[in-house]
Amino acid sequence: MNNITTVENIILFFALIGLIIVDLEYLLTSSIYSQQSLLTWQILRIRSEYLKSNKIAQYLDVFFDYPGIIFIFGCRLFFSLFSLLILAQNSSYNLFLIFGIFILTLLVNYRNPLGQDGSDQMLNIIICILLINKLFSGNFQVREIGIFFICLQSCSSYTIAGLAKSIGNKWLEGNAVTEILSTRSYGNLYVANLLNKNLWLGKILTWSSIIIETIFPFVIILPNPYWSFFLAWGFLFHLFNAIVMGLNVFFLAFIATYPAIIYVHLVIERLLNK
Repeated sequence: MNNITTVENIILFFALIGLIIVDLEYLLTSSIYSQQSLLTWQILRIRSEYLKSNKIAQYLDVFFDYPGIIFIFGCRLFFSLFSLLILAQNSSYNLFLIFGIFILTLLVNYRNPLGQDGSDQMLNIIICILLINKLFSGNFQVREIGIFFICLQSCSSYTIAGLAKSIGNKWLEGNAVTEILSTRSYGNLYVANLLNKNLWLGKILTWSSIIIETIFPFVIILPNPYWSFFLAWGFLFHLFNAIVMGLNVFFLAFIATYPAIIYVHLVIERLLNK
């Protein structure tokens, strides 16, 4: 994975799949944005004095109110699908589509300040960096800095998550994973029962999550084959969360960063072997 264009395309591929799933979910549940629902724009717009009084802001009602918001979700879905279809082509359409996705993502984030999670933030960062890389497509250094940024963002996300877990009593006791999987929102009755019957397994899953997430950045400097263990663990970790907890976009958002991690690892490996 030495070719930076290939790395960018693979990152974009997974990011686009993630955005397509997000927008399909938005469209399938679009009724929650109607005037009779909690996420109606008529309520959310009062968070800002600007949006309550400014005449220009009233034009945003056309797109942010229901059913206008469906147009934004639909446009980003269309742009993402089209970008996916011409992913391998080096044309001006790629830049136009990614720019459109970026602008539409800003609008979606502004319209929906509630309910954003780590996968949304990671996808936002990836799209922003890839847009910059497209704008500076002739500057290898800028593009490489972008790939390094995605790598470091991913690694730091794991470490921060691991450190945050390390100060939680339930995590230190080894019960956190079992209790999370026993909840209604993120639970799975079959897996929860399995872990309750085998408490040692729940403790292994809990403690290994803390340890591996915290030391995850070592993936970029460890020699073969040890560094690949972290990527294999991350892949299985997110796949498990996607299947058992329904965190499907988390899987795609973080797996999208792995080509950047591999690229940075290979660059550092070459420097160390000189």
